[in-house]
Amino acid sequence: MDFIRISKKHSFLGNIAHIFLNIILAVIVWLSIYITKTPWIAILLVFVSKWRTFAVRPRFWLANVKSNLVDLIFSLSIVVLMFSTGGEYIFSQGFLLALYIFWLTIIKPSSKELFIQVQALFAVFFGFSALYSITYGWNEALIFILAFLLGYSTIRHIISSYADLNIEIFSLFWGLIVAEFAWIFNFLVIGYRINFAPYFNFVIPQAAIILTVLSFIGFNVIVLDKDKERGRKEFLPEVIFATILILTLLLFFSSIPVAKG
Repeated sequence: MDFIRISKKHSFLGNIAHIFLNIILAVIVWLSIYITKTPWIAILLVFVSKWRTFAVRPRFWLANVKSNLVDLIFSLSIVVLMFSTGGEYIFSQGFLLALYIFWLTIIKPSSKELFIQVQALFAVFFGFSALYSITYGWNEALIFILAFLLGYSTIRHIISSYADLNIEIFSLFWGLIVAEFAWIFNFLVIGYRINFAPYFNFVIPQAAIILTVLSFIGFNVIVLDKDKERGRKEFLPEVIFATILILTLLLFFSSIPVAKG
C-alpha cells in the first residue's frame, strides 16, 4: 500500500513538472522571437525539445520521427506565425503563446481518439496558415513537398492505431492529394485578415480552411469505415456542411487578396 501511495505521489509530481517545463519551453520560444526579431533560435529550441526522439537505438529513429511529425509541424507553425505576425501585435503574440501552451499541456499528451483527430486538424490548419504566410515567391516544388509531408503525417497520425490498415500506402496517397490541392491553391493565395490595430493581426489563408475541412472529411471516412456502429447517414450532414462551406468560400469570398505586410 505504501509503495502504491509513493508511486502515485511521484507520478503526480512528475506530471506537474512536465507541465511546468512545457510552459517554460513555450515562453522561451516566444521570448526568443520577441527579443531577436528572428525565428531561428525558436526553431532550434523546437528541434532540441524533440531530443527524446533519438534517445533510443538507431533502428527506432525513423519510426519515432514519423510519430512526432504532427507535433513538430504544429510547433514550427506556431513559431512561423509568431514571427510573421509581428512583435508589435501583443494580443496576437499572446494568443499564439496561449495556444502553444494549451497544445503542449492539454492536446498533445492525450491519446484519446477525439484528441488525436484534433491534433491532426490543428496541424493541418496552422501548418498551412504558416506555409502560405512565408512562401511568396517560393519554388512550387518545395511547396508541394512540404504540403505532401503535412498531409502524409496527419493522416498517418490518425490511422496509426489501426493495425489492419496499410498505413504507408494510405499516408502516401493522402499526402499526394493534399499536395496537389496545395499546389493549385499556391497560384491564387486568398487570405482573410483579422486586424484590430495596433493589438491583433492575423491572416487566415483560404487554402488552410479548405484543406482543414477536406482533411476532416478524409479522417471521418476512415473512422466511419472502421466504426461499424456508425451509420453512413450520420456522416452525410458533415459532407453537406463541408461542401456548402467550401463552395461559399470559393464562390463568394475569393476576391479578397491576401494582405502582405
